Amino acid sequence: MGNPPGRPSNSHWKGGQKPFLEYLDDCKPQFVLVLGKGVWNSLPPAAQKDEALVREDESRSYRIYRHKGGDAFVFGIYHPAWLRWSYGKWHPWVKQALAEARRFHR
Repeated sequence: MGNPPGRPSNSHWKGGQKPFLEYLDDCKPQFVLVLGKGVWNSLPPAAQKDEALVREDESRSYRIYRHKGGDAFVFGIYHPAWLRWSYGKWHPWVKQALAEARRFHR
């Protein structure tokens, strides 16, 4: 995407919102892991408000998007290419988000 190594422009981020919603309708996922703060901050508004997972003294938002096949639990983490990204930090968050998504879809 974009013009490597440059970052996407605001119009690129905005232009990705409609295809994201189309992806949800086409693929009907129950869980989507968003990689990157820029992507997360550029997602279209969810039909429902943001909710939060809590671990120790920290919280991370997740969103529920309605699509033609039901609902998608959408959770974001920092991109693994980020220099200070750590598997040890993000693995527990993703594991917790998957567990919450399973409870949500029961």
